[in-house]
Amino acid sequence: MKILETKYLPIGEEKYPIRMSYKAYILFEELSGKSVEDMSTMKDMTQLLYSGIKMGCNYEKKKFKLSYEEFLDFIDDYPQLMAQIRIADLIQVQEEVETKKK
Repeated sequence: MKILETKYLPIGEEKYPIRMSYKAYILFEELSGKSVEDMSTMKDMTQLLYSGIKMGCNYEKKKFKLSYEEFLDFIDDYPQLMAQIRIADLIQVQEEVETKKK
């Protein structure tokens, strides 16, 4: 997933946007006290996913009502979520700028 590219995670009848923006990385740093490069635990991965979904909803002007603790309860109800998300895609920061085709 490229930075600022929005992906969607279908959960039941709802599709949650995941947007790995700088805001998402900053939220992750605030939640975890770590930089993305220092991720090493399941807690880090769930905090990053939470941050991406929260910022995806923010970008699309959708309400995201779950606290991090509620989000963890939600993940427990849908354990296949973590299998659907490639964590490597979440932390990939693309430094190249896409140019328009001529």
